[in-house]
Amino acid sequence: MLGMATIQGTLLHLGDYPGLIQGEGIVHGELYELPIAALDRIDDLEGFDPLDPGSSLFLRVDCSVRLDGNSTPLQACTYVWPHDATATTIPEGDWVNFLQTTRGGYPPVPWL
Repeated sequence: MLGMATIQGTLLHLGDYPGLIQGEGIVHGELYELPIAALDRIDDLEGFDPLDPGSSLFLRVDCSVRLDGNSTPLQACTYVWPHDATATTIPEGDWVNFLQTTRGGYPPVPWL
């Protein structure tokens, strides 16, 4: 892990997972440096098909992120929710904090 980071956007509560939509606001998360070979597996987890983005659950996009304590933006990939944005907004933009305050912890993650 490179560290905690922020990205511009809004975080939605989609049930067992969050969805990022680009735009106003700040979303908090973790920034990782991974080998390019890992993208296929992550794409599978996120439901992204690079050969058919229109049928994908999430879209992989390049974005600008800021590591906490660093004002220089970095380029990274993230997955955005390209569908209806009428889900409940997570106002603080922090999925982990949301889970800890609303569910007392993390949901089960069967794919790990």
